[in-house]
Amino acid sequence: MSDLEAPVTTTPPQNISERAESINWPLWFGVLGGPIAWSLHLVISYLLVRPVCWDGGILALHLISLGLVLTALAAAAVSWRQWRSARDSADADMHGTGSRVGFMAVFGILSGVLFAVATVVAWVPIFLIGPCVE
Repeated sequence: MSDLEAPVTTTPPQNISERAESINWPLWFGVLGGPIAWSLHLVISYLLVRPVCWDGGILALHLISLGLVLTALAAAAVSWRQWRSARDSADADMHGTGSRVGFMAVFGILSGVLFAVATVVAWVPIFLIGPCVE
């Protein structure tokens, strides 16, 4: 029997708790954190424009923008750590998960940085124009 025909020795998780434990949550946060932060920024900023214009509390928009930019950058940082640990781990390549973890980690780094920049670009008009200009 060749190496390509070797039987798989790992069994898939049988119940929901085993599946939840086998999911790499930091890796998924790294992949989805940036896009979700950008989407939340877009939605929350548009929802808060009218109340901010009535009350004059533009600081809320800036704090939300800053928090979501930091969330996208945190997702990129988590992906960076996942990529470094996957790169340094010889065990990941032995089980065939190194390529998946590596791909998802690099994708998370790129998407986290990209969506952090996109959030900053969407934040700039709040500084330059202001939300209450008609």
